[in-house]
Amino acid sequence: MTILKNCIMCNSTFESYRCANRKYCSLDCASLGKRGEFNPAKSVKVRLKISQARKGKSMGNKNAVGNKQNPANIQIARARMQLMNLINNPAKDNISLEKRSKKVRMEGTFSGKNNPNWKGGITNKNMLIRNSKEYVLWREGVFKRDNYICQISGIKGGKLVSHHLEGFNHNKSFRLEVDNGITLTKKNHDLFHKLYGKGNNTLQQFEEYRGNICG
Repeated sequence: MTILKNCIMCNSTFESYRCANRKYCSLDCASLGKRGEFNPAKSVKVRLKISQARKGKSMGNKNAVGNKQNPANIQIARARMQLMNLINNPAKDNISLEKRSKKVRMEGTFSGKNNPNWKGGITNKNMLIRNSKEYVLWREGVFKRDNYICQISGIKGGKLVSHHLEGFNHNKSFRLEVDNGITLTKKNHDLFHKLYGKGNNTLQQFEEYRGNICG
């Protein structure tokens, strides 16, 4: 059902459905109305009230002194809140201080030699080597030489591992020699170490493993 309405922009009469919330007779009037041109709803009197209400307030400048989003104002507000919490609830602050002091006392209690799993720092030294730039270059050198192809399955790319033919701990002088490495898929690498363990692997073990896999 349609009803007659008056355009709030040009005051002309137009038809509209009862349930529709139309205020303008055309798109032109709607465009002018939304921009505030000749809109009675935004008369000089109304604009004056809006201007007075906005005095002293920031209009989009986040760094303005009066703007609550100013980082400096945020820090000041947090400091005031912490101060008020301390004044209103000193017992709570004492609890947090006790927790912090306990944490400081516990630091180092189970680290290093005090840890029951301590093995003389061997793991830490090995990790330093494995995370070093030289080790990364060694691994990339092995991959490039093998053209990123697993030397057992023939698969190219994917999850690849540079395997030490003479184990990392078995022959330390050959750790970073490219000729002591070979490219394997992670699946083959994990299977090898599942069969032969870790730590003191040899070239003979790898040749035996490859013979069993490849036939």
